Amino acid sequence: MKKCLMSCSAFLFLCIILSVLTALPCTASAEKKADGKAVISEAYARQDGSIRLVLSGKEKSGCYIIYRAGKKDGKYKEIGKTKKGKYIDKDVKVYHKYWYKTASAVKSGSEYIPGKMSKAVRVKARKPAKKMKLAYAGDSLIVGITKYGHMKAKKERVIEKIGINTIRYYQSSYMSQLRAYNPDQLVIMMGINGIEGKPGNGYIRRQVEYFERILKSLLKKNPNMEIILSGITPYKRHGHSTAAGRKWYNKRLKKLAKKYDGVWYCDPGEVFANSSGYIISKYAAGDYHLKSFGYTKLVKFWRKFVKELKYK
Repeated sequence: MKKCLMSCSAFLFLCIILSVLTALPCTASAEKKADGKAVISEAYARQDGSIRLVLSGKEKSGCYIIYRAGKKDGKYKEIGKTKKGKYIDKDVKVYHKYWYKTASAVKSGSEYIPGKMSKAVRVKARKPAKKMKLAYAGDSLIVGITKYGHMKAKKERVIEKIGINTIRYYQSSYMSQLRAYNPDQLVIMMGINGIEGKPGNGYIRRQVEYFERILKSLLKKNPNMEIILSGITPYKRHGHSTAAGRKWYNKRLKKLAKKYDGVWYCDPGEVFANSSGYIISKYAAGDYHLKSFGYTKLVKFWRKFVKELKYK
């Protein structure tokens, strides 16, 4: 009897071992297939208040699982699945910061088995455009967009001065007006009066230094302000003004924008510059001003840029 019990126990133990070994290859295989290189390649805060994620790296037959947390090292909860290369999160609150991760997953029976989570990407939800108070600030090029009737008076305000540079703007009453108006979104373009005429590098650095003072002052007043720091437009080839000088200045503005959360850089040269870096002749009115349809294009360029603000 004792011998029989031992044999039964050994047989039962053997059955358990075999069942475990039989299950292992299937589980390991499924997890291996799910362990792709899924990442959030781009992330945008949209003008309608939602957040758009661009995804890549999943297995062809799988899907993406999207996770979200309120802190970078917080608890990430699954908020959705998609087989497409994008995911839009509409369940967000204005000015709240969210951290997202994704993972590729493959189906096993009725469930999806996720692989390794990607690195976290942070995005701050925006105030919807219809509720925003807008402003444009700068020099004569900003004056031009009002002259040709591009502003919506009830929603937008322009605080500008012909011939002003960043140093004088910061020290003037225009800066006080801008702070007092306290817009939700600001497009600011200044500097062409500072670098026109080929000044020394030291003077250009001073222009950028005062631009930084402007940004810091505004963000101190309103940390949630969206500031679109626009590079200066290209100008005609003339005198001592060079495309290299504009490029040098704009490069430093781009670097400046990266230092501050809530500041984005854009370069209108994308639509106005020719292959040599000077303005396309059909847009030019004088050395660096624009014709009426040029200002139309400039405002359209800015409005397209702010529809989605890129975080990654």
